[in-house]
Amino acid sequence: MLAAAAALLTAGSCESLEAKAKAAVASGDHAGASDLYLEAAKGAACPDRGRLLLKRAEALEVDGQVRSAARSIDKSIELCPDYAAARWARAQRAADAGERDLALSDAALLKDTLPAAAELFSDLSMEVEVERGVRARATQLVRSLQSLLNVEAATTPLDTSAPAEFARVAPVPMTLRYQVQQSVRGGARFDLKWEELWSYRGDPADTAHVLVRTLELPPLARELPLPTRLTMSNQRMGMRFALDDRGHVLEAGWLSRGPDRGMRPEMLRPEIEGMLKRRRIYDPGESGRRSVGETWRGEDVRVIDGKPVTAEFESEAMGFVSVRGIPTLHIKTKLVADGYTCDEEVWLHPETAVPVRIVRDSKYTVSFEFSEQRWVDHTELILSAVSGGD
Repeated sequence: MLAAAAALLTAGSCESLEAKAKAAVASGDHAGASDLYLEAAKGAACPDRGRLLLKRAEALEVDGQVRSAARSIDKSIELCPDYAAARWARAQRAADAGERDLALSDAALLKDTLPAAAELFSDLSMEVEVERGVRARATQLVRSLQSLLNVEAATTPLDTSAPAEFARVAPVPMTLRYQVQQSVRGGARFDLKWEELWSYRGDPADTAHVLVRTLELPPLARELPLPTRLTMSNQRMGMRFALDDRGHVLEAGWLSRGPDRGMRPEMLRPEIEGMLKRRRIYDPGESGRRSVGETWRGEDVRVIDGKPVTAEFESEAMGFVSVRGIPTLHIKTKLVADGYTCDEEVWLHPETAVPVRIVRDSKYTVSFEFSEQRWVDHTELILSAVSGGD
């Protein structure tokens, strides 16, 4: 009799507190309402305890206390695991916040009794399958490129006339290593050799990723012009470019701390964006396919003497060639800008948008306060290693 009376008294107290909480909500006092719902929940049994904690979460969320609201929903599920409304609320919030594993876990427990949960579970499961396929495809592309690369293989023409199907972005994660040699004639004469790393980092299923570019340089002779030494030596440190799904550079900076003079990541940013735009838009064209003999126009950006120069170009697909064992489309390009011209040849692996070989013959003018210097630059890059695909 006493226990029954106590239970009735507690229930009456909870109802009174809940009524006060509802009145507080009606008056706009959501913080006060959350306190009253908590007190009411302490004296209630499941499923009412779970319901009151969920009501508290709603009041906290309106009051802007999002983290406290989430903790209240978690407590509702912990104390009343069979109270489906709290679990469904958490599943929806988790899905909206991108916490897919939690959303899937909660929706899986509700899908047999709640149609909306079944729909959410199905949608999220399909997303997982699509992303798994994207990751598997990226891994397959990188591993295929690795298996094809043979630095001892001769360059040979390929007898094919089928159009090339172009990828618009390189697969990730992947690191490309190039052997580079440069010969420059002008105000000074010098020859350089180095290795260059292009590291594409991120999740293939994400819309954004990171490009890190690093030069592995030998000691630079003091006879080299000071601007050249500053430009080259700075690039020994990794330059990090955060990219969105449209190839825009969202952020350009050092991978770790770097100098504040000479070539810096922000200065190279326009050239990186120009390269990515060309690979994403101009080279593939609207259809994503190019045939031998086809020509197209576009624009690219080169950084000359630390300044971006926008060059118009015309390209022609010359033929298919195996370079170091990798099937490529040989593309010849003429770039022209004010004070800059370049004859460029690229042997591009269309399936991955990876250049296997690049040859550039550039002529440009560097202006000083009272003079100008004309430079002739011959640069060659060739792919020497591919890693990633793990």
